[in-house]
Amino acid sequence: MVDKIFKAAKFQLWYKDPAVFFKDVTGMEPYEYQKKLMRLLSTNPKRVLCMAAGGTGKTKILSVIALWLTVVLPKFIHRPYTVIVISGSDEQAKYLYQYCKYSIADNEILKEECDGDPLQSLTMFRDRSKIIAVPNSLKAIQGKHEDCVIIDEGALAGDFVIQDSLRIVSSSDRDLIIVSGTPTTNNVFVEMWEDDKLYDNWIRFHWTAAECGNISKEKLEEARKLPPDMWSRFWEGTPYADEGTLIPIAEIKEACRDIAFFTPKEDKEIIAGIDWGFSHPTCLVLVQKGEDGIYRVIYFDSWKRENFEDVHKKIEAICRSFHVNRIFADGEDVGENQRLEARGLYVTPIVFNQNKIEMQSNLKIIFHQKLIKIPEGYQMLIQELRKYNWDTKLHDDSVDALQLALWGAKENLESYYYEII
Repeated sequence: MVDKIFKAAKFQLWYKDPAVFFKDVTGMEPYEYQKKLMRLLSTNPKRVLCMAAGGTGKTKILSVIALWLTVVLPKFIHRPYTVIVISGSDEQAKYLYQYCKYSIADNEILKEECDGDPLQSLTMFRDRSKIIAVPNSLKAIQGKHEDCVIIDEGALAGDFVIQDSLRIVSSSDRDLIIVSGTPTTNNVFVEMWEDDKLYDNWIRFHWTAAECGNISKEKLEEARKLPPDMWSRFWEGTPYADEGTLIPIAEIKEACRDIAFFTPKEDKEIIAGIDWGFSHPTCLVLVQKGEDGIYRVIYFDSWKRENFEDVHKKIEAICRSFHVNRIFADGEDVGENQRLEARGLYVTPIVFNQNKIEMQSNLKIIFHQKLIKIPEGYQMLIQELRKYNWDTKLHDDSVDALQLALWGAKENLESYYYEII
């Protein structure tokens, strides 16, 4: 049991300087931008936009803000306070909520304030304050009415979630909306950031990777070799003006010009990527990485409106012909993946939507570094690459299959250009 006088003194200190709260509950000295954002809480802000580089502590500070609002603030406004945290993906929601749980477990005062143990996505406090952490889905936020909405990775959460946040806080007399993220794509989040006249009531925060003490100068220098749009978005935390194709046409030409079909090397593994479809094509791409570090597209095929039993037979025959041991497939089609595994093939499901930005970035880097060769004969794949951008949702099936194959062929799946911290 924490001494009452000590506890009361702590709450006074935390309320006056939320940056001290950050240090006490995380055990880490906050970066300057984290201090400024934490101290903003004492001014009763209403609308906050945070646009920043990837891997700079955005998710961690949002978890601390959620705790400050539900543990410290209620003591001084004399009523419970409720927070809903909406993340761009289920994985992101787990990361953020895990930070909250760790902080509670490591701090006796926070632990005493809890009403029971934190649940999978809900923490209740003794004064009826609460934190709800949910992924981006209409079902998860439907009917919710809270004091505060925190949106983590606004570019991934999507336009509807950002716009619906106004409804969620509409009945609160101390409403707060915080939208944070890296500008991975141009959407309402980026529009709000850039249009400071239409959205003039939003307080803006921005920081780059260079301002984060956790990122070394060596990593920054290495990152400068990335394509300019990736450097701008992920490392400078600023939107990129050129919204052309994901892969520049010149780089696609470089990868395909005068390239004949390959004869695979017997001593190198071939990886398969499958994007399932029915009204859209089901696409299969086989990739082999050579001694020179170059990924070669060994085989490509697609099937549309065919019986899935026939498609499975064809995929099995092709994979066995090329001695494919590992297949990376879109994880949303659980049944198709299971039926393919039943044929004795090893399938690794990848939840595409949760890994999309990383996979797109991986594809872009491979082309930028001239590490891929695609035979000119695979015109469907080449034409879809020519039109594909960060937000493409149609005519992307062959590119998605290629991304899955390249993702599986990576020797190290840990991304250095887009981390969640």
